[in-house]
Order: sequence, then C-alpha cells, then structure tokens
Amino acid sequence: MSPAQGSRRRATHGEKCELRRISRQLCKLHRIDAMLDINPDIVCYLIQLARAFHVQETVSIPEEPLNSSDDWAMQVLAGHAGDPTYQEFIIAVRDLEPDQQANLVALMWIGREEYGPEEWNTALRRAAGEMTRHTAEYLIAKPYLAEYLEEGLQQLGYSCSE
Repeated sequence: MSPAQGSRRRATHGEKCELRRISRQLCKLHRIDAMLDINPDIVCYLIQLARAFHVQETVSIPEEPLNSSDDWAMQVLAGHAGDPTYQEFIIAVRDLEPDQQANLVALMWIGREEYGPEEWNTALRRAAGEMTRHTAEYLIAKPYLAEYLEEGLQQLGYSCSE
C-alpha cells in the first residue's frame, strides 16, 4: 500500500459480517443485552412507524444536514407535521422516559456503527448527555432509522422477528 493510499484499509463486507457475529457473541457472553433499558417490543413498534413514515414518496430527508444550523431536521420535518404516522412516532417517543429515549439514540448509534455493542455504556452516556426536547425529531430525521434501530437490536442480541 503506498503512502498516498493511507495506512488503513477498509474492511470487506465479509470481514464486517464476521466482526458483527463476534460482537453479538461477546454481548451474550458479557450480558450487555441485559443493559437495554427499553422494551425491545417498543423499539420494534417504533421501527414499524419509522419504516411507514420513510417509505412515503413525499418524505425526502437528506442523511447529512443541508446547513450547519442545529434545527435543520426541524426545518425539513416541518412539512410533515400533519402526517399521522409522523405524529404517532413523535408522540410515542415523547411519551418515553428520558432514559428510554437515550437508549433509543444509543441503539441507533450502535446500529449505524458509530459504536460497537461492547461500547454500549459509552454510547448511552453520550446519548443521555446530549438529550434535548427534540429527540423524537432527531431520530425520525434519519432516513435509515428503522435499519439502524433493527441492526442495533441485533447487535445487542434482540430481534423484532421473535
């Protein structure tokens, strides 16, 4: 590998899959899954709502912010405030206790590989420290939220298909 290419190589898909499998086994061995402080059935319900919302043709949310404003998600979502699925998702998340909302955010971060399952406590502390009254909007603004939450659950040894 030349210096121009950098010293790190990207993992192949097969290597990533193997790492995920090993991480799931470690979670079971270290009982990380027992630290999830939100009922997985609630997470699965929110996954269904997120999928139903994001599958609509009128919903177009970029993965990256359009500008550096902290309220970019609120601006993008403003046009969907009357959508019943959007409203149901927002109400469901706001009805959760703050620690459960932090669990959702940390779970999403695990699912999008910002943290590994062995870093659950670190992700959870960060999520709790960054909580705002707009957590529901922060979550639903992620176009791949359903996939991230589902992957996060799997990383911690849970499944929506059980």
